[in-house]
Amino acid sequence: MNIIILWFIRFAFSTLTLFELGNLFGIFHFEIDFSWLGLSLTALAVWIGLEFVLYYVKKKFNYTIPSFVFLIPLANILIDFFGDFCKLYSRISWYDQMAHFLGGASAAGVTFFIVCALLKRRRVDFKKYLIGSYAFFAACFLGTIYELEEYAETLFLGNNRLGDRLDTPNDIFFNTIGALIGVFIVYLYVKLTDTLSKTEEK
Repeated sequence: MNIIILWFIRFAFSTLTLFELGNLFGIFHFEIDFSWLGLSLTALAVWIGLEFVLYYVKKKFNYTIPSFVFLIPLANILIDFFGDFCKLYSRISWYDQMAHFLGGASAAGVTFFIVCALLKRRRVDFKKYLIGSYAFFAACFLGTIYELEEYAETLFLGNNRLGDRLDTPNDIFFNTIGALIGVFIVYLYVKLTDTLSKTEEK
């Protein structure tokens, strides 16, 4: 089952990326709110990042990350895609805030889950109380990278990916709040599953 989910995720990323690159290079001609370059770079970066994490954790720590974990970043990429493709960013005032909130939550949550899983299996030597901080700052870092990509597009391509003057701080704010909520939710999930497993052992 794990391998089926993994290949479904890879199929979804490859199909989406090819479609976005096709529009970027003029093979297709669909119009969107912002830019095909931004969508393509985001999808490729997330896909490559997930593949690297999957490979590195398996090779370095001999642990296979459950494939369902990667469904969350895929869902965020699809939210971003449909926000652009269906022009939801311009039609729905809160859509951008929701996308950044969920992006921060998923990045922090996935990071928290992976580090917890490695710690539980004694694959890493990591202080438990630092896991939340690590996941939170990792999500904030990724959110900052995304904003820098928007800045670079606006600077070099003049396509106004930055939006109005409040767009960037607004994005960072919702990404940060999402990261906090993501850490809290996954913390509760890990605590609950640990409690249930201990109860079953008794």
